Amino acid sequence: MKFRSALATLSAVLLVAYSASSTLAEEQAATEAGHAPLGSTAALVVSCSGCHGEGGRAIVSLEGLSADDIEARFLMYRRTTAGGSSMHRMARGYTEEQIRLIADYLGRKP
Repeated sequence: MKFRSALATLSAVLLVAYSASSTLAEEQAATEAGHAPLGSTAALVVSCSGCHGEGGRAIVSLEGLSADDIEARFLMYRRTTAGGSSMHRMARGYTEEQIRLIADYLGRKP
């Protein structure tokens, strides 16, 4: 009985993970086509492009950073209460879940 329960839980977790990765891939494809649905991860990432844009337009490049690195840095900005930079202020406007989504999105960019 415990095995069935564990198997059911594992199946549910894998299904959610697969669904999330498919959604992320679909969002990236839509963004590349010039369509970012409001409320999507791609729409959240739009505000990053002003300072972290591609093709030499970056004030601070995120190129080569993993999703985990981006998330850790983003959370550091969010949690540093004394910081007053643009990044500190922007980071405080996102939930930790949104930060993870943004980091995953940017960490997958080539």
